[in-house]
This record gives sequence, structure tokens and C-alpha cells, in this order.
Amino acid sequence: MKNRKQNFWLTLAPLLLLIAIQMGVSIFAQELTFVVGIYQNQDLTYTQLMEALYKTLTNTLFYDAMLLIYAVIAFAILSIWYYCFKKEGNFDFVSEGGIREVITNTKDSLKGYSKLLIPGVLVTGFGMQVVMEYFQSALSMQFPNWLVDYQRALDNIGLGKSFSGQTVLIIYMILGPVVEELAFRGLTFGYARRRMSFWAANILQALFFAIFHMNMLQGVMAFFVGLLLGYIYGKCKNIFVVIFLHWSFNGFSFVIQQVDLTRVSPILFCICLITCMMMIYLGAKLILYSFPKGVKEKAEDTDIHLRKF
Repeated sequence: MKNRKQNFWLTLAPLLLLIAIQMGVSIFAQELTFVVGIYQNQDLTYTQLMEALYKTLTNTLFYDAMLLIYAVIAFAILSIWYYCFKKEGNFDFVSEGGIREVITNTKDSLKGYSKLLIPGVLVTGFGMQVVMEYFQSALSMQFPNWLVDYQRALDNIGLGKSFSGQTVLIIYMILGPVVEELAFRGLTFGYARRRMSFWAANILQALFFAIFHMNMLQGVMAFFVGLLLGYIYGKCKNIFVVIFLHWSFNGFSFVIQQVDLTRVSPILFCICLITCMMMIYLGAKLILYSFPKGVKEKAEDTDIHLRKF
């Protein structure tokens, strides 16, 4: 019972940690802004001072700076945590017979992967982005308030009108996916897998991943994306593979946003949607087929080859 409670809190801990870092950085930045603002603007009236501080706190650059600080701190903590987690011993759970599959022998390295990994990642990322764009459009028409909340979140970080900000690119394209993969696929899935079946652990980490996005529209999409990322990670136990896939998914959003997919004909819409679903399947198959030939999970009384899809 004690181990179950411990694993439950360890499964939940990465999500709580990210939220705590965000809140801590936000509170510290706001308090520091107030102190500096009061010190530098002593000649202003109270109303003028509040207006100046409000403009600073609602400025996109201020928000981007907070996100960058959050991302750097989260990356540093989660990297160390994930390293210790893999080093201490990572166990998969098998319900029947009480066999626990040891997977510490699987290292986070791209050595030995075939060149099929690159097209697999690109094809899967593109297919996922197009399907999620269609899915987002459908949900937006059904739930307009979700779109308003989502657009407000994008505007706050400078993604609503342009992708040109260097800080936003660093967060959205590089650090963000790394932090999220370490937290949800690496740690949440890893801890959950100690006490749950594969799909139970995968659904749980995808749910936490969705909750982390803090708005319904993005959360629903994040859940399904998280399921696929969790599936890939569960098969390869390699954090770099899902980080590259996450980079690919986010990167293609720059391209897809330039195209209005809602204005195509119904027939072309169906063809495009089916094609992209097939791309996701084929891309994922290429990723799994690219695994090194000698990679496998060593389990007590059983060997499970990862090249199976």
C-alpha cells in the first residue's frame, strides 16, 4: 500500500512541479516588477504608477521572459530527475504472473537507429499537425468559447499574430517540447508504468499532459497527441525520439497556419484527412522500424522485441 501511494504521488509530481515553477516564476517576476517600478517612478501619482506597472505586466515581452525563465528552470530540474530515474532502475509492470520487466538496459541514445527515423518523424509530425488542425476547427465551431480562451493564450505569448519572436521560438520549438517530454513521457509514464498496464499508464500521462495546457481546446488536442507520443516512447524507451517527434509536430504548425484548411471542398477535405491519418500510421511504423536491431526489453522469463508494431 505504501509503495502504491508513493508511486501515485511520483506519477503526479511532474505535473505539480511544472505548475509550481510557473506560479513561482510568475509571483517572483510580478513582485520584482512592483518593487523596481515603485523605486524608479517615485514622482508618479498612485494611478499613474499602477497604469505603468499594468502595461509592463501585460506586455508580451514580459510574459515571454517569464516563460523562458520557467522553461530553463524546468529543463534543469527535470533533466536531473529523469537521469536519476533511469539510473535507479525503471520497471515495467506485467499483471499476469507478477513478472516485472526490467528496462534499465534501454539507453536514451540514437546510436544504431536507421535513417528511417528521420522521415518517420517528419511524416508523423506533419500528419499529426494536419489532423489536429482539422480537429481544432471542428471543436471551435462546436465550442466557440474554447477558441476564445485558446486565442487569448496564444496572444499572451506572442503566437497569436506572428511566429517571429526569437524568445517564443526558443520556448515553443526547443525548450517547451523537451520539458514536456521529460515530464510526461519520461517521468509520468515511467512511474505510472511501475504499477499500471501499458495503456493505463499511457492514458494517464496523456490526461496530465492535457490538463497542463490549461485550456479546453488545446487540452483535448494535447490528449490525443500525448497518446501517440506515449505509445512511441513506451515502445522505444528513448526520450530523444519523442522529443524529435514533438519538435516536428510543433514545427509544422508554422507551415499549416499559413493555409486555411477550412475552405477546401468536402471531398478534398476527406481525402486530405484520410491521407494524413495514413501518414501518421506509416510514419509511426517507420519510427518503430528504425530501432537498432539489437534493442529489446529483457524480462524475467520473457523477451519482448521492440521492433514489433
